[in-house]
Amino acid sequence: MILKVHKASSTYTVFTTVGCAMALSLVLILVGTPLHAASPNSDFTMQVRPRLCVLSPGEAMCTMQFAVTWSAATATDVCLTFAGELEALRCWQQEREGQFEMKVERRQSALVQLREANSDTLLLEEQIPIISRDKRDTRSRRRHAWSIL
Repeated sequence: MILKVHKASSTYTVFTTVGCAMALSLVLILVGTPLHAASPNSDFTMQVRPRLCVLSPGEAMCTMQFAVTWSAATATDVCLTFAGELEALRCWQQEREGQFEMKVERRQSALVQLREANSDTLLLEEQIPIISRDKRDTRSRRRHAWSIL
């Protein structure tokens, strides 16, 4: 039996991308890796949204609504930064938890870091990967209602 290979439709591409992201999340859960970053001593936790950003064909920048929530066992001075950038996004003094939200445009994956404000010691970090959709032809294919392939 010979099967014809058709170019994927845009719906198929979207479902494939979402399916791969869900499968990766499931594997991380089954392996035991937490979906939020935690330090080895578990004094700090951090949750970052979004988990990834998808570039559509023709886009140069990935635009996302970036949000971070963190908590600590004791009150401390911390700063939230992107790796490689000198200026902190936000700093907290003698706080046990914090939230931060803003619109961000990035060309490359972002490494979010929570650092101790006084010593610049890295406490937590989490990466937001930026992936691009393939530029395959997204025209919908024609098929007959009775066709199953």
